[in-house]
Amino acid sequence: MSAITAAQRIGERPPRRVELPADGCVHGIASAHGLEIATVAQLLPFVVDDAFVTLLASAERLVRSADLITAMHAAVVRRPRAEEILLGFHLGQVKHTVYMDATLLEHQELLFCVDPPRGYAAAAPDVLREHLCARLISLPATPRPRAG
Repeated sequence: MSAITAAQRIGERPPRRVELPADGCVHGIASAHGLEIATVAQLLPFVVDDAFVTLLASAERLVRSADLITAMHAAVVRRPRAEEILLGFHLGQVKHTVYMDATLLEHQELLFCVDPPRGYAAAAPDVLREHLCARLISLPATPRPRAG
């Protein structure tokens, strides 16, 4: 059996770079591409029971440590300290697990940052999940408060 990519298997394009509007805010990025803010994926680092975890979730969603404690049946969830991240990069690749919020699979295409602050790419959720070797997780719906 020949090796084929997820994009070939499900008839979708591989990840591609996209052009951003001048303001570069999440709402501007989504609207410039005719998408909802729910389709902008954010990569969020956490430490879950002493293991480094990266969570892929919608920018529309506020992800709280309590949500991950519940969803992952964890004892302790916290954001990593800056020195933990810097030390990890200095010593080499930090072993971590990537999780993807299952609600992202509801969209045909996601936008995600690959080169902060304005370097974004677009891909189908299944393609992104395969590239990141992400495990699915179901998070409770916690909408981000609107700026007012």
